[in-house]
Amino acid sequence: MSGGATESARAYGGPEVLSRILSDVRYSTRGQPGESGSPVSSAYPISTPNPAANVQFVKALGRALHRPTVFPLPTFAVKAAFGEMGEHVLLESQRVLPARLLDAGFAFAYPQLDAALARAIAA
Repeated sequence: MSGGATESARAYGGPEVLSRILSDVRYSTRGQPGESGSPVSSAYPISTPNPAANVQFVKALGRALHRPTVFPLPTFAVKAAFGEMGEHVLLESQRVLPARLLDAGFAFAYPQLDAALARAIAA
């Protein structure tokens, strides 16, 4: 990877590590591992408890991969390469917090970005 954050570097997102997503789904259907919690009765957003702005995410990813993240990804390049989908996925922002999961007592295995990226890269 070379480059840096998108020009809209303040957009929020977070690492969606497959094991965490599966853990969220498991919790929503059976409760926390090792306990007999009742399943939840409605949809819960799957997100990290500590969302990072795009620039924070890219810098953390660069640290984890030991790669520079100097040059921003221009908006026009995203639009040219990926079209409307690229605009929605890479340039728009939603700062979603998992308040209901946290209120229900869900324990995130990797709530901090650096730890989540290190785990994802090591896998």
